[in-house]
Amino acid sequence: MKAMKKKEYREIKDLALKNGASRAAVFPAGKVVIDDRIRIKCEVPHCENLRKNLMCYYAPDVERMKKLIRAYEVAILIQTIHPVETPVKNQGHGSLIDAYASSIPLHKIINKVESAAFMMGFGYAVGFIGGPCKLCKTCVGPFSKDQCRHPFMSRPSMESVGMDVARIAKNAGLPFDIPSVKEVVWNGLILLE
Repeated sequence: MKAMKKKEYREIKDLALKNGASRAAVFPAGKVVIDDRIRIKCEVPHCENLRKNLMCYYAPDVERMKKLIRAYEVAILIQTIHPVETPVKNQGHGSLIDAYASSIPLHKIINKVESAAFMMGFGYAVGFIGGPCKLCKTCVGPFSKDQCRHPFMSRPSMESVGMDVARIAKNAGLPFDIPSVKEVVWNGLILLE
């Protein structure tokens, strides 16, 4: 990290915390792990959002993401922590409803932080959310003639581009339990040049 930018990176991290993040960490972008096995988990077992969510469908593919990540110097991992009333179970998706609902605050934080970074001069700042975009109850989908209802707010998921969220969190010094039992830790990422 360049010394002159360290202050700005810290300001961006602090902004995430002021806007509701539970934890945040600045770390070298080279420690962002991209693994094709993460992307295959969207297909096996079949994710309920596969080919239904615009942001997952049109996300950069894994090979492109591996190339893109080399153009960035710093990553900021942003986490929100939410207790769940019903523990996430290993069968069925019924218990995921509460978990998905808790992803919206993180999504909003990522949008604010990415926008602030851009205004600070980080013209290539780009944000990713954890899990599929849930800004709408039902996405218009990639095969609809309708456009995204929130084109400036929607972001692709870390998983859809092959980011290994658990390993990234460990590399950033913010590990979390998998599987989650009592709480859901949503992770988002901002990449900065």
